[in-house]
Amino acid sequence: MAGQRELKKHLSGIRATGKLANAMKTVSTAKFSKLSALNSQLTEYSVRCGELLRDFGDEALFGDIRGGEGCLYVMFTGNKGLCGGYNSELVAYFEELEKETPYKLIVCGKKGMELCRAKGIAAEELSVGDVPCYGDAGRLFEKIAAQHPVYGTVKLVYREFKNVMLQIPTVAHLLPAAKEGSTEDIIYFPSREEIETPLAALCIKARLYGVMVEAATGVQGATLMTMRNAADNAEEEALRTETALNRLRQKELTADVIESSSGAEGNFYK
Repeated sequence: MAGQRELKKHLSGIRATGKLANAMKTVSTAKFSKLSALNSQLTEYSVRCGELLRDFGDEALFGDIRGGEGCLYVMFTGNKGLCGGYNSELVAYFEELEKETPYKLIVCGKKGMELCRAKGIAAEELSVGDVPCYGDAGRLFEKIAAQHPVYGTVKLVYREFKNVMLQIPTVAHLLPAAKEGSTEDIIYFPSREEIETPLAALCIKARLYGVMVEAATGVQGATLMTMRNAADNAEEEALRTETALNRLRQKELTADVIESSSGAEGNFYK
């Protein structure tokens, strides 16, 4: 059985862990709040941009340059651990996908890239902040455009955000965007060519940014829940340890009292 010294040391470590978990929970709460509000604003905008892109088709973006036969996968993970199985489950999901060949993988998120290296999955990393900015979507778009002659199909692998407790691994088709609508009745000024290309690029960037923010929201939600559970568990363990320590103190005190009493009683009969 552990003595007082060991229990005090264990209690000190548990309290330090609880303070750290609570601090990280506070940071994640602030980030989640910001990202959740941004995600709510971007969701409909991203959908509308996708519909607009389907009206024009991606010919407006790449012109006569035909996309290659390969598939470019873009996976969105977190930059850190401590978010439960968020990153590892997504990488495992990607491993199980029936991937088109040839294919290439771009990973947005440091932790996802670390897991890919550990599993021997060839990938290229794109650094993205915990709270993505529109410029991150622009850099990703440039990478996609540069790879288009080889990888004409682009798919996004991420965890669809449902709520703070649920983010579902999914794969979404980005390119090619099949033309569905008609633009014959639209008047262009100064010209169709000058309007369509930047508009199509804007739609792609908006879609990428929407997924980046959705994935980042899920990361912070998962981190928030993990740190909340860690803080609660640390508090419960601290209470158990304190109880055990108090019982041990009482037991040792009782033993000392009995020993003193026995000694005093022996002296009395002498």
